[in-house]
Amino acid sequence: MRFIITDKDPSRMTKCIHHLSALPTMKDWQVDIKEYTPNRSNAQNNTYWMWLGELAKFMGESKDELHDKFALKLIGFEEKEIAYRDAEGNVQTFTKRNPKSTKSLTVKEFSEYLAQVEITILQAFPDFKLPYPDDYKYALNG
Repeated sequence: MRFIITDKDPSRMTKCIHHLSALPTMKDWQVDIKEYTPNRSNAQNNTYWMWLGELAKFMGESKDELHDKFALKLIGFEEKEIAYRDAEGNVQTFTKRNPKSTKSLTVKEFSEYLAQVEITILQAFPDFKLPYPDDYKYALNG
């Protein structure tokens, strides 16, 4: 269970305290408290996927392929070691690289990512008209 407590809705604190006090005492519980930092905003996400959709049409690629390419180029990758048995039964390993997820980026980090995507597109395709939604300024500033 996660509670996001804000000054805009003080009743959330009460709900959290009520929930904690109702937990059975015969079990051990872990409670973590940290400052809330929201992930990317809807405006940012909508702008990003609109850009990818338009660029995908222009380039003849899928939005998901473009998403992976931008993520790899601009925020890097995560490595995972995979083990398998070859035809002789010997254990072999290889390292698989996946693009880092943009879902975990904070609003500020996604703002910076979105700006880098915009610059990359405009530099690579000067004739391409990048669409700008009404909430573009909000998307870029989080």
